[in-house]
Amino acid sequence: MVKKLILVIADDQKVIASLLSIFAADFDLAVASTKAEAIAAIAIKDPNLLLIDYDLMSEDGLQVYREIHPLKSEVHTIMFSASNSIPLAVMATKAGVSEFLQKPFQADQIKEAVYRNLSKKEIRLIVSEKIAWLQGESQILQSLFDQLRDALYKNADLLLSAEKGIDKNVIALIFHASGPRAKRKLVSLDLASFKKETLEANFWTLLQEIMALPEGILVQDEKDRCGTLFLDNFDLTEEHFRSGLINFLKERRKKIDKTIRVILGVSGTDHTGLADFINITIPPLRQRKEDLPSIFNVYLEEYAAKYNKQVSCVSIELIQLLFAGEFAGNYREIEKLIELAVLSAKSDRLEVKDFPLDLGSLKRINLNNITERELPLSDAKREFENKLYSVLLKKTNNDSSVMARFLDTPRNVLTQRIEDLQS
Repeated sequence: MVKKLILVIADDQKVIASLLSIFAADFDLAVASTKAEAIAAIAIKDPNLLLIDYDLMSEDGLQVYREIHPLKSEVHTIMFSASNSIPLAVMATKAGVSEFLQKPFQADQIKEAVYRNLSKKEIRLIVSEKIAWLQGESQILQSLFDQLRDALYKNADLLLSAEKGIDKNVIALIFHASGPRAKRKLVSLDLASFKKETLEANFWTLLQEIMALPEGILVQDEKDRCGTLFLDNFDLTEEHFRSGLINFLKERRKKIDKTIRVILGVSGTDHTGLADFINITIPPLRQRKEDLPSIFNVYLEEYAAKYNKQVSCVSIELIQLLFAGEFAGNYREIEKLIELAVLSAKSDRLEVKDFPLDLGSLKRINLNNITERELPLSDAKREFENKLYSVLLKKTNNDSSVMARFLDTPRNVLTQRIEDLQS
């Protein structure tokens, strides 16, 4: 694989040596000490990123940037300086510099800046094909992936919200594995476990340990450090606890590792005090009906293999029925239903009769089908009953006795009603 090229414009040998030691293993580096050398390098080497030391000995680093920027305007530039001047940083940013860092910088700090600026479009999300509920091509699913890429590009903390039946841990893992700290650990904590006041002290001690900045940061230590901290059920904690945690995360004092990204998991809509977090909502199943066949197929393959069944396809009638489902339990609900259906299947194809839907679910599904069209009340009622009885006959193998018991209706009354509906 061809390494990306970083052009370093600097004449301080200590700075150059530091950057070479940090990036030589992952990137190709070219060094230019003057504006003329930088212009020649840009023309010949076609760099993917520019690193410029503002504190050049013989030239103004910002002026050098202004003159070379038009030659490669699509390439991001990171500038650094020993000066802590806010006006200088603002001036550089207005000129087009992507980021302005203060020297001396830590290895993690410059690494993350480089990762962010190489290219947002090239961030590849690591999503396993075995994660059934993240399969599909719907626009809303692609929007979720785009939001995750954007958060990775901005090196931001996340506020991750989801309804019940949606595994936020999976998204946290994807975010971690796709980012610059993938070699480190993903640490997940359920904040609901610390709701009792007697346990709060334990939480703060644990948090300090997890986010502590190591005294000596070595490459071999990476796997032992936290890269992403996922704190779920943030909204289920007491207000004072939430307030304290937000303040802690905002301040991140000296001994706290500022490179750790934090994900707060919530199920509610109260995001008070979390304006600095990028808010991502995982779409529920009812908003992704077009992805249902793709999701269904992965679960079907998984459970057919698990239970040594030869089930390999789904009837169109069943898919049409499920398209009208509400699935309040989201992906966990549909997964459990498919597992039970595979267990009860008697052929290589799942049918309506195999699916373990209760009467309430069947009524809601058929009601949803009817209400999509504007019908007179009498016609709607008749069609609703027809559809419901048709599904139930399939589920009971046309046994009206079983169907009558299922509906808790006398068999003769049910038989008469079916005959009336068909006349």
